Amino acid sequence: MNKKSFLILLLSAIFALGSIVIGVKYSKDQTEKLTANLVGETISTEKNKTNEKQTKTTNENTDNKLSAEDLYLNDKHVYLAKKISDKKISEVKKVVKDSEEQLMLVENAKTKWAALKEVNNLFNDNVLKGDKVTEASFKDETNETDIERVRNIIEETLSDDAFKTTLLAILSGEEVSVAVETNEQTDSESVAIEPGTDEAYAESLVAVLVGEEGVRPSMEFTYEDYTNASAVVDGLAEGEAKDYLRAQLARVLEAYPWLQ
Repeated sequence: MNKKSFLILLLSAIFALGSIVIGVKYSKDQTEKLTANLVGETISTEKNKTNEKQTKTTNENTDNKLSAEDLYLNDKHVYLAKKISDKKISEVKKVVKDSEEQLMLVENAKTKWAALKEVNNLFNDNVLKGDKVTEASFKDETNETDIERVRNIIEETLSDDAFKTTLLAILSGEEVSVAVETNEQTDSESVAIEPGTDEAYAESLVAVLVGEEGVRPSMEFTYEDYTNASAVVDGLAEGEAKDYLRAQLARVLEAYPWLQ
């Protein structure tokens, strides 16, 4: 072998050895990257599963705390909660679906909320927050036909109580406040309506005493409710409306003679 051939062989060997070293290093780098990616993905997956589990647990804990009571202002189940919404009603209904009593309260709140939304649509703001009547006023486009339509909805869908009386009084344009009277036997809510000058005001007062199904239970109104209604009816001009309201008051006295 001459010197030139030896030199070529040596260079070939060096080149081959360099290629092997570079190949091994590249393979090692790729293996490390792949391992790092797999570890990262595993950690990320585990972290996501942990977060999902925590979120699910949090949601379950929140749901378990919900009840029909959350839809009402208090345990009398008359006025609605200040932050009631369609979403809140749906959430509560899902949680209490196995309790017939709770579902009845949910459905009652849903019916009241539907009526209140109809009333709110006639005004420039929400008219009732809890048991507090706001200073909202009728929208410019609201007319008597709109008011009568909503009044009929209230009469047909709501049970006789202070909530219903309040909505009807609001539609009549009267100033309304709610007073809660407490005694040892029962808690009752009475609706106080500021004096007006028309028959609608007198009718709203008598409605506190007499509903569609007849004279209300005595626990649902106070002696003052009766005396106020009687005084306003007596002040009306003679006519069919006054005669009708007097007859309604007579029914109340017949049921509860002690009011005289």
